[in-house]
Amino acid sequence: MGYYVRKFTKSKWTKTDEVNKNELSSDACTSCLRTSSNKLSLWEINDLKSSSLEEVVLALVTSLDKIDRMQLLYFEKKHLAKEKVVKSSGDTPIKELKEKHSDLTEITYPKLDKIVDIYIASIENGYIKKYSKKEVEQIVNKAILDKRLVLEDTREIKNINIRKLLGDNTCVKCGSEVV
Repeated sequence: MGYYVRKFTKSKWTKTDEVNKNELSSDACTSCLRTSSNKLSLWEINDLKSSSLEEVVLALVTSLDKIDRMQLLYFEKKHLAKEKVVKSSGDTPIKELKEKHSDLTEITYPKLDKIVDIYIASIENGYIKKYSKKEVEQIVNKAILDKRLVLEDTREIKNINIRKLLGDNTCVKCGSEVV
């Protein structure tokens, strides 16, 4: 079957488990559905096992500024079966996770509206997984212990917390030491 997964912020969509599309805040679309070059980033998993979702958390956290709590939303791939989804290299230093990334391309307003409908259905069906900051830290620490995240990869890691855990205290943007 397969699923697509995205990081999102439920509070931007609704305060409950029901979403009224006509009352949806603009932040939901502009923040959670941020596109670039008319593309929307998607992570692919084959099943909904905790380990599969944790792989997405690991891929995402390496490209964020810091380790923090995270919410994932997922939906079946069949919902985008008629759309143009193209494999692309994910923004993570972990080689086997790079290939689990795709982009929904050629996004227009009607296609974005369809994604909103998919998000709403996922929220209403409980297709959400929340991770506390501590759980995200545990996922990162396990990846370090398993040598999936190593010092040699720090040039590709934007997250300063992870860089520090690996012994690299230099800022990605300016190259100066971060204390």
